[in-house]
Amino acid sequence: MTEKITNKAEYYLNAIMDASTNLIVITDGKDMLSANKALLHFLGIKKFETFLQKHKSLSDLFVYAKKDALLAQMGEQTWVEYLLEHSNEKLTYMYKEKDLHIFKTNILRLELENRPVYAIIFSDITELELQKQRYTQAIEGSHIGIWECDLQNDKVFLSAYWKKMLGYEEHELKNECATWEQRIHPDDLEQTMQSIQGNFDKKTNFFHNIHRLRHKNGDWVWVVDRGEIFYDDQGNPIRMAGTHMDITKLKKSEKKNLLHAKRADILLSLPSLNDTLSETEFMQKTMEFCEDLTQSVISFIHLVNYDEKTIELVTWSNSTLDNYCHAIVDRHYPVDQAGIWAEAVRQKKALIINDYKSAPNKKGLPEGHAHLERFISLPVMEDGKVVMLCGVGNKASDYSEIELESLQLIANQTWQL
Repeated sequence: MTEKITNKAEYYLNAIMDASTNLIVITDGKDMLSANKALLHFLGIKKFETFLQKHKSLSDLFVYAKKDALLAQMGEQTWVEYLLEHSNEKLTYMYKEKDLHIFKTNILRLELENRPVYAIIFSDITELELQKQRYTQAIEGSHIGIWECDLQNDKVFLSAYWKKMLGYEEHELKNECATWEQRIHPDDLEQTMQSIQGNFDKKTNFFHNIHRLRHKNGDWVWVVDRGEIFYDDQGNPIRMAGTHMDITKLKKSEKKNLLHAKRADILLSLPSLNDTLSETEFMQKTMEFCEDLTQSVISFIHLVNYDEKTIELVTWSNSTLDNYCHAIVDRHYPVDQAGIWAEAVRQKKALIINDYKSAPNKKGLPEGHAHLERFISLPVMEDGKVVMLCGVGNKASDYSEIELESLQLIANQTWQL
C-alpha cells in the first residue's frame, strides 16, 4: 500500500501512531525516522533523540530467542527488506528490562516527500504465546498429539508432540497426509479408514478408532484417534481435525495381564492332563500351550543327558512337524555340536534371539529343519544341572522377557510332572 503523505497527513499519522498501543517505528529501511509513544515507553525513555544517541536501528535490540526470530540481517537482506517479502513469517523478540517480549511484526510502505518510508508495527503477543506454551505443555503432559487437515487447500498440520510421540524432531517429518499413511500398521488401516469414512458420510458426529503407528526405532505406538469432519454452509467437507493419544503403556499392561491369566490357566490344567495323556501326548499338548501363549509357530522339548554332553530329541510340536520341520537327524547328538539354540544348555541360562539371521555362532541347521527368524530357548535345571531344553520360535514380532518367564514356569512344571 502506498500513500502520499502531506504535512497534514503526517500530523494525523503521528496522532494515530501515538494513540496506538502497538509499538510503531518509521524507517527509510536503514535509519529510524520516528517512533510512537508506546515504543518510547517500552524502551523506558521520553524522547526519540535519546534512543538515537545510542542506536541507529531498532534491530539493535532484537534478540535470538527461537528459530522463528526476526534478526537485523536475513541472509543478504536487511530485516526491513525481509519483512517486505515475508511479512508475519518471523517473530521479534526484545527485552523490556529483564522480561522477554514477543512481537508479531507487520510492515506498511508509505511515501514521504517523494521518498519511500516504512511503518513497522510491533504487536505484543507475549501473553498469547505464553498461553499457547501452557496449552502445549498441558497437551504434551497428557501424551496427546494434535493433527489437522485443510481439505480445501490440501494443507496438513502435525503438532511437535505428534512427531515426538513417534521419536522424531519436529523438522524430521513433513506436514502431509503421507506422514501418517506411511506409518500406520497395515492390519489397522482398513478399520481406521472405515471409522473416518463414517464421519465423512455423516453417519457419526465424530470418529473414534485405535490403531498402531510405526515409531522411528521400528516399534509400534498404540494411539486412540479421535476427530471430526467440519463442513461449510453447503455441506461440503472443508476441514478435519483431531488428536492421537498414546496408549502404548496401557496396551502393554493389558497384554501382560492377559498373558498372566492364560499362563495361570495353563499351569492349573497341566496336572490333570498329565493324568489322562501319554507322555508324548502330554508334551505335545504343553508345546501347543506354549505356542498359543507366545503366538509362535514352532516349538520343541528335548531332554539333556545327566552328563550334560548329549541332547536327546524328544519331539517338536505337531504344528512344527506338520508344517515346518522335516529334518532327518539322530535322536542323540553332542551338545557342543548343536546349534545356537543349545547355548541355553552350554551357558545354563535362558536365551532370547530376536534376529537369528544376524546372530553369531549359529553353526547352521540340518537339511529340512524349520527356518528360524527368532526364538526362545531355555533350560530346566535340577541339582545344578540342565535336564531339559524347551523352546519356541518364529513369532511375528520380538519375544519379551515376560514371555520367557512364562515359558520357564511351564517348562519347569512339565519336567516335574
